[in-house]
Amino acid sequence: MRPVVCPSCGKKSIFHYTDAYVLRKPVLKPNGKLDLVEFDTNEYDGSFFECLECGRRPSEGELVQAAA
Repeated sequence: MRPVVCPSCGKKSIFHYTDAYVLRKPVLKPNGKLDLVEFDTNEYDGSFFECLECGRRPSEGELVQAAA
C-alpha cells in the first residue's frame, strides 16, 4: 500500500471525516464505575478528506492522482 499525500503540501496528514453520531449504552463495570459501550453509529451524507497541515479538502480523485 502506498501512503496518500496532500496534493497541495505533500504531507501525509490526510484524514477522512464523516458526519455521524454514535449511540453508546452505559454499563456498570465490576469496579462500580460506568463505562460506555458502542451500540450504533448513524452516518449522515456529509463526508470529506482534509489535510491537517494546510487545511485543504481534496477530492478522492485528487488523492488518487497524488498517490500515483
